[in-house]
Amino acid sequence: MTSSDGKGFGLSHDVYRFADGSVMAACAVEGGIDQSSYFQVYRSEQVGSDTGGCFVTFDLDASSAGYWKFVVNKERTSSTATYQDPSSPLDGRTFNLGCSNY
Repeated sequence: MTSSDGKGFGLSHDVYRFADGSVMAACAVEGGIDQSSYFQVYRSEQVGSDTGGCFVTFDLDASSAGYWKFVVNKERTSSTATYQDPSSPLDGRTFNLGCSNY
């Protein structure tokens, strides 16, 4: 994947579901020498546990507070990463990520 300035970047989203229904989601964006990551833990009944939602700040272009929203689909067969930055032409760009279930 490439940003608006032609530099490559990578996305990852890992969701771990535990026997008690709790969920841990970890997400990361990497680009060149920069990296930003975050993790979130949900109780089974907590909003967001069903999608393994995760947010991370990482700008793709001029510094303007862009962030990424990662979620898993209901079937748990894929995940999406959506870039959010109203001042960027890349705002709303979505990338599909594959899932592996173990």
